[in-house]
Amino acid sequence: MNKIFAVLAVLMPFLASGQSEKVVFGVKAGLNYNNIIVKGANLDIPLGQFNPALEGKEVKGTGGFNFDPLTSWYAGVTVDVPVKKWFHVQAELLYTVNAGKGAMAATLEDNPYIPGFPTSISRPEKLKLSYLQVPVLAKFYPVRNLPLMVGPYVGFGVSFRGKATEIPGAVEKNIHYMYKTMDFGFVGGAAYEFGFGLFVEARYVFGAMKTLRKHSTLREVEVPAGEGQYMKVDIKAYTADITGQNNSFQCGVGYRF
Repeated sequence: MNKIFAVLAVLMPFLASGQSEKVVFGVKAGLNYNNIIVKGANLDIPLGQFNPALEGKEVKGTGGFNFDPLTSWYAGVTVDVPVKKWFHVQAELLYTVNAGKGAMAATLEDNPYIPGFPTSISRPEKLKLSYLQVPVLAKFYPVRNLPLMVGPYVGFGVSFRGKATEIPGAVEKNIHYMYKTMDFGFVGGAAYEFGFGLFVEARYVFGAMKTLRKHSTLREVEVPAGEGQYMKVDIKAYTADITGQNNSFQCGVGYRF
């Protein structure tokens, strides 16, 4: 509910301007080519889970998540408010899905307590992060029908899901505890507006905010244990030095009423 009120507070000045005949509303949708960046995590693995006699002892490590971009989607509504013939302000309300596929990887210290304990762990992962995004863009018309757009956006987290991709029977899990509920960044791009309402657009979304929480605990993470076997391990992740950003290239189509 708080997210809805926050979105309405941002959009209210533009919705109020809708009484003017000059204001143009629209809808749009398109593809999101995401690059989720996550690096710099500090990890602790409590050893008491393997042997009660080792309760209180831990193995430390460093790592992160290496993700390749995946194509997802976005869709929403727009409000275009003309200020001058060559300058408009455009507010948007978008549902945006950011996705990435890669691996959780970490290098561990030597473990003097358990002989043969792995010195590294790696687990293939797939992430799907969904946001309500509210961009407010300055829209310049250097030539007719070809606007250039730039401005900030605020994102409100809706759903954060993760799945181990190579573990038989693995299910998609809620990983909201890892991510902050807000995101912030900048948008820049261009569009072409046809005379009958249709438009196409291409733009880049740069996430300027660290999106991961400072401290996270991952419970029962399944990691490879050799010869196609997996074991469940509790991993404490201290993310004070971590970088997590949502960057994406978008291309889409829309219609202005």
